[in-house]
Amino acid sequence: MGGILASLALPEVQTLGMTAIAAVFGFFKRRAAVKKYNLERAMQCLESGVQTVYDEYVRVLKNGADDGKLTDIERRQARDLAVQKAKEYAASDGIDLAKIYAADYLPVLVENLIKKSKAA
Repeated sequence: MGGILASLALPEVQTLGMTAIAAVFGFFKRRAAVKKYNLERAMQCLESGVQTVYDEYVRVLKNGADDGKLTDIERRQARDLAVQKAKEYAASDGIDLAKIYAADYLPVLVENLIKKSKAA
């Protein structure tokens, strides 16, 4: 037992231990940074999807409508199209939106982004 404790006092063993601790710390820090980047990029993809659908689809429908508003069906189609566009944008960056946000939650996020853009 004394030999083991004595070997722990060796500088080489201490250096090896500190290196292992630093490697584990670095791994988790990097993992957190990648997760944060993916969350930020996923939100940017959702925002881009909403903006693209507005520019290419919603605006045309609103201009063609007598009252300038979308029907419930058109609104649902626009939301679904925005989710699809966001998934495409994210996939081109190697990000799976369904892994970052639950697939059922994506339409809710799109609705929230639409409400924010209307309020701005």
